[in-house]
Amino acid sequence: MKKITLLLCLILSLVSSKMISQNYKVTVTDPHKAKSGIIGKYGFEKIGEGKFFTIVITKKGFEFTIFQGKKVVFSKDLAKKKKEVILTYVEEGTKRHVFTTTLVGKRQILTCHSFDYETKELTSKELGDFGDKTKSNISISSSKNNKYLLFLSAQKNTKEKKEEIVADIIDIENIKFKTNKIFFSRKRKSLGDLRMNTPYVDNNGDAYVLVEKIHSALDFRKNKKAKNKLTLYKIKDNDVENSSFEFKENFHFAHRYGDPTFAIFGKGNEIILSSFATNIKNELHIGGYFSLVYSKDNLELKKEDFQLVSDKLLKEFYGEEKLSEKEKIKVSERFLSYYLKNTMMDNDGNKYIVAEGIFTDFVGGTSYYFQSNLIVMKVGPDNKLIWSDMIYKTEHKSTHDAYLKNNKFHIVIQTDGLIEGDVEKYRFGMHPPKQENIYVLTYNEDGSVMPQRIIKNKKRGQYCPFEDNVRKENGVFTMENTNSKKLQLVIIE
Repeated sequence: MKKITLLLCLILSLVSSKMISQNYKVTVTDPHKAKSGIIGKYGFEKIGEGKFFTIVITKKGFEFTIFQGKKVVFSKDLAKKKKEVILTYVEEGTKRHVFTTTLVGKRQILTCHSFDYETKELTSKELGDFGDKTKSNISISSSKNNKYLLFLSAQKNTKEKKEEIVADIIDIENIKFKTNKIFFSRKRKSLGDLRMNTPYVDNNGDAYVLVEKIHSALDFRKNKKAKNKLTLYKIKDNDVENSSFEFKENFHFAHRYGDPTFAIFGKGNEIILSSFATNIKNELHIGGYFSLVYSKDNLELKKEDFQLVSDKLLKEFYGEEKLSEKEKIKVSERFLSYYLKNTMMDNDGNKYIVAEGIFTDFVGGTSYYFQSNLIVMKVGPDNKLIWSDMIYKTEHKSTHDAYLKNNKFHIVIQTDGLIEGDVEKYRFGMHPPKQENIYVLTYNEDGSVMPQRIIKNKKRGQYCPFEDNVRKENGVFTMENTNSKKLQLVIIE
């Protein structure tokens, strides 16, 4: 009887493994060498069955490139001007619009290069003055229907000694400016640091921007009345509305330079601000999902919510050893190091939040940042926690990224060795001389995880699923071979 049971378990395991493997189609492209040497790539997307499009950045310009399966079947060069820099690209039907700025004297000129991958036609159009040389782009966002593109920039007003934030909204269909608006300004050397978050632009071309004003301990000593504040701005054509929020409870939002503290989602007639926060109550620190829900019409605050991580995650966080109250408070301080890393919303309105632990260490008198474990949360359309999970890592850098495919949440992560046994107890990390593998972790509805090995790196760090090496678009995840001077990609479908 035991033998029959074991055989059935083995068959079910093999069937399950086969079913999981069929979820992913993995393609490793042939190395591609551009005519003038490759600096990197910008964007990558599926444009047909087995057909992909990307923009290769070369030493002399840009190359519009089409892959069919493993091979490059078409490429078209565009020489760039002196001091021309790529900002972003956006799709419109069969056209791909690449936006660049060129510094001419002390002014920046915005240009759109449009490539049609069906007709192979390439055209360019100057949109005009994009500001002086002090204007620096902070963040970019496009509407879900790809009709509008929002550039969020900071600039210095030297005459009035002010720092300003500008919203430029582009009408993509007609390739022209829709809105150019300075919606925030303050005197230079004002108290408090400003943090910008990834903006949101809706299908009507209305922009929503969150500005955080954060004070240091020194600021509070200079002005005891200083307060940390969030201000949500709505830019509709040239009209500006705003709504400010001051925290009543003691919330801490960890921040890493270059990463947003909040994500902005649009759902129906609501704007949702989402983040990972630590609530400090009676010296005990508890992490969780923080959100503010606003009405699109008048920016009225409809709801403030904080959802604690699950009891299951808290048990893992504190460990099995029984802790005294003082020890528990000390361990709980680790929540303060978790900052928002990944956010996304599926078609049903579920939100996925990934927070990564970060800590600093001093080596030779220099401060270094190191990354540790991941906290993953799924929050429903009603902003209630569905599940939360902890992924353990020993690596001192980011080794993951996340994406959605078929309305399911996936984490692509790099590790040494093979996942054997319970994935929930596995500790991801990079420790030579073991074999380096890339896994996809697929989350089920109940928060359980299905791991699948996608590829084995032949060389250390060959394919890295994090930072600038990846592209996520419409359920397709790509990684660039960082050990090659040629363009070679792993495509996960």
